[in-house]
Amino acid sequence: NINPNTNTNPNTNDDDDIINDVILGLSLIEDEDLIPPRIIDELREKGLLIVNVPRDGNCMFHAIANHLPSIDYFRLRKSVVWYLKQRENIFIEYLNKTYKELFQDMDDSFGKNWDNFIKYIGGDGNWEKMPAEYILKIISEMYNLEINIYSTINNNKQQITGFISDIFNLRPIYLIHLAEMHWCSTSDFQNNTTSQNNTTFQNNTTPSYIS
Repeated sequence: NINPNTNTNPNTNDDDDIINDVILGLSLIEDEDLIPPRIIDELREKGLLIVNVPRDGNCMFHAIANHLPSIDYFRLRKSVVWYLKQRENIFIEYLNKTYKELFQDMDDSFGKNWDNFIKYIGGDGNWEKMPAEYILKIISEMYNLEINIYSTINNNKQQITGFISDIFNLRPIYLIHLAEMHWCSTSDFQNNTTSQNNTTFQNNTTPSYIS
């Protein structure tokens, strides 16, 4: 008998096989079992619980949407696409670059092609080529967030803010990156993470976008 999870295509890239094996392994383990106790303890000291999200290729967007009222992962993806289309050629003076140029500096998957990048970001379930730090900076900027990420690989915490941010009014959120392959979110004990003080853009409305 052939295991349905076994890849019989000799032309399949070995890297893809490794990724699929890791995803399969993760799917058999509870998320919290993969998080070092030190991280769990630190989150609990902040009054935070771990929130599992689907392993469907949209986990980063699920994890962030958990902190945003009335926004699901799909709308968040589309809102990012809308925002990037509006900001493509806007010049960030202190960086001496446009948003498009910043993407091209960080890109190693799209041959510096902005249009292919935008199309990929909008695709439901796309994640393998996701330039996560760039997208997190964009989301931070859009929703005025200070995104704190705990890595289970090195036990370190990384703080991400937007290319342009109102640093005095950022709302901190906390995410966990599991083995650089999956994301978890957090919620406070009172399940009040998405408070009425959340903001989106300056007019406090969810952005429209071009699908």
